[in-house]
Amino acid sequence: MFPEHAGEDVIVPFITHFSEAFSDHPDCEVDMIALMFPSKSEPYNFGKITVYPIDSGYKKNVFILPYLIKAVFKGIQLQRKNKYDGILCFWYRECAFIGQIVSRIFKVKSLVWMLGQDVKKNNIYLRLLKFPRQQIIMMSAQQRDIFMRATTFTSIKLPMLPLTKSVLRN
Repeated sequence: MFPEHAGEDVIVPFITHFSEAFSDHPDCEVDMIALMFPSKSEPYNFGKITVYPIDSGYKKNVFILPYLIKAVFKGIQLQRKNKYDGILCFWYRECAFIGQIVSRIFKVKSLVWMLGQDVKKNNIYLRLLKFPRQQIIMMSAQQRDIFMRATTFTSIKLPMLPLTKSVLRN
């Protein structure tokens, strides 16, 4: 989910603010594949971020498949064109699925940022996708504990780094 314009408030503010802060760094280029929203068909710019909307809305089960395929092909096309250094997937769900396929095809680093509901046991992507623990970012120790109960991981460290220019450069 990503906003169509700055005044839109039906988004996940954290993703927008994080992406904007990251794109402000002179060595970073941020492109966003927005799986669910906005309901737009053409790519657009949101500040320094180029957004590629897929517009799946809240489709579930088999109804999401055509949109997942479209997002995977868009990711492949963008990776071929831009040769990204890495892929950051917000949520261990459909986005992680798309990111994992693209990162495996091109052997590029990927991270999954778990943002809440995706840590629960009923998330089928926890069983389908097996990201190594060093590729998973969590927001809190509580989230990590719920994730540990829902998966077969025996331990996971929780990196807490301030987002500074020196961290972004590495």
